[in-house]
This record gives sequence, structure tokens and C-alpha cells, in this order.
Amino acid sequence: MRCLTLAKAIRKIIEAEIFFATKFDEPNFTELIVSSGFNLLLLTAENHSNINSNVSAWTQEQDAILFENSFFLQGVLRIDILIVDNYSLDRNWERSVKHFVNKLVVIDDLAIRKHVCDILIDQNLALDYKIRYHNLVPKNCRLFLGISYLILRDEFFNEFNYVEARTKLSKVLVFFGGVDKDNLSHKFISQVMPIMPCDISIRLVIGVANFNADNIKKSCEFYKNIDCVEYGENIAEMMMEADLAIGAGGATTGERIMMGLPSIVYSLAENQVEISQYLHDIGLINYMGDQSEFDAESIILLIKRYVKYPELLNAHSSRLLGVAKSQLSDLCDEIVSDRRFHE
Repeated sequence: MRCLTLAKAIRKIIEAEIFFATKFDEPNFTELIVSSGFNLLLLTAENHSNINSNVSAWTQEQDAILFENSFFLQGVLRIDILIVDNYSLDRNWERSVKHFVNKLVVIDDLAIRKHVCDILIDQNLALDYKIRYHNLVPKNCRLFLGISYLILRDEFFNEFNYVEARTKLSKVLVFFGGVDKDNLSHKFISQVMPIMPCDISIRLVIGVANFNADNIKKSCEFYKNIDCVEYGENIAEMMMEADLAIGAGGATTGERIMMGLPSIVYSLAENQVEISQYLHDIGLINYMGDQSEFDAESIILLIKRYVKYPELLNAHSSRLLGVAKSQLSDLCDEIVSDRRFHE
């Protein structure tokens, strides 16, 4: 999704033929790429007998060979700008493709891999985020670090200009990500809703890849103060209307911060723990631990505290808006600058 958002933003600045290359044929994703007006290249080892047909078994060098060949077959002999967002690739893959790429841009948020890129983007606020890439990228690499470079979709920018600090708690937005593999949505309904104050309105969002969607919808029918909806393009509007969010760490955390929305957060993956703890320590989120520590009583205590002391909610929301300054347009300008065309 980050690459799709960047591609749409870049398309507004320059006229270019934009390709998406992937080795995973996931219909929800590929259909979204094509419907957005972009070219899709599905990497395959079909004509390479020496490469395993199982994409998960490819080495980085094999992946790079198939990547390059897929473009050659399209008549593309050189790429002006290549944006890579893949946790399994590092400088080994990048070195293999750099000979036919003018500018290499990497999106990373782990800071554990070395890169040979021209631009690196890490949109997270993490401990030592300003210096943690110093030994991982070339000296001439341009670094765009921190929440100011959050790759936000247009709908967030449309709402951002109208965001105000929350003054009282009456509406709560619950969203545990697109998959919610630990089924925290159901835990919320079964454990939190029975003790939720009736005057608090709940909107629970079901992710597009949530396989428990039907059961979650049925469970919601037992409560009058919960509205169960599917994830859509209006997620920014839903954040704007809410006074408090309950959800997962990851990219959605940054979106909530940009919308000035105080949040109760559980980490759903190991790479969310450090960042979530840091954001909690500097007072930007209420981090409750990983998904195994989900606790209904703790959630209700925080909600009741915000209800009783609305000035705390207002102060929290105001603090978020104080750091919410987007520089995505500056990032896109830098990505397309000095673009060299090859006939």
C-alpha cells in the first residue's frame, strides 16, 4: 500500500509509465494495482529451469535476475526510479539491479539491513531514529526519517486540514488491521463490550483480509452501541469522527497520530514492539503490550479516565497534532528530481 500511495502521488507530479513488480499473485492487491491505472508485472521462473518455481525459495540474486528479465520483456532497458518495499531484500539484491536503475529508493522501518540506495524512507518515530541508519546506507544516501514523511493516502490529506483536538470522549474507533490474525476484534466484542459504558459509541472496522468477518458481524448484533463496518477508503473520515482509537501498531499508528486521534495500542508483530514502546514513552500513544496481553479491564479503565477527565484527552490530542506535519510532497519532489530519461 505504501508503494501504491507513493505512485499515485508521483503521478501527479510527472508523466511516466509506472510499473508494479511482484512475485505474489494476490488478487486483492493485483486488482487494486490494475484498477488504479498502473502496469503490473508478475515475476515468474516459468522459462528458467535452473530457478525453483516456488517463489519463496528464490535467492536474492535469482529474484533480481527475474526482476530484470521481466522488464526487458516489456522493452524497458532502464528504469528511471525504482522504489523497493520488501523486508526480504537488502544490498545484495540492490547491487544486482542497480546497473539499470538511475535512482534507487528504499522504504524500510527495521534498520537491520544494509542498503546501497540513493534515498531511504523510514516513516516511523523510533528510538534514535535520526542516527540508526548511519552505518546501513552509503554516505551520499538521502535520508527521509520520521513521521513527517508518513506515506499518507489522499483521503487523509483531505481530512487533515479540518482536524481539531478532541474535547470529550463519546466515540471510539476499533481497528486491528487488515488481517487481525489473532482475532482481537472478536476479543474486543466478547470481553470489552459487556463492560463498555452504554453511552460510548463504538465503530468496529473489519479488515479486507479478515477471515472471521462473518462471525464478528454476528457478534456485533448483540450490542446497540456498536457499529460494525468493513474497511474502506473513508478510514480517514472515520478517524476524524472518533475521539479515541483502539488498534494495532504499525502504519495505522502513524495515521492516527496525523489525525490527532489518541489511541490504545497492542503490537501484533515483533517489529511493532520497540516503536510502540517508544511512542508510549514519549506520550504519543497508550501502549498496552503485545496481543497476548489484551485486557478488557485495562481498556475500560483508560476509557473511563478520559471520560472523567476530558482535559487529559484534549491534551493528548493536542500533543499529537503538534507533531503532525506532513512533508510528503517534499519527499515526492526529491524522488523525481534529476530524473534522467533514456530513449
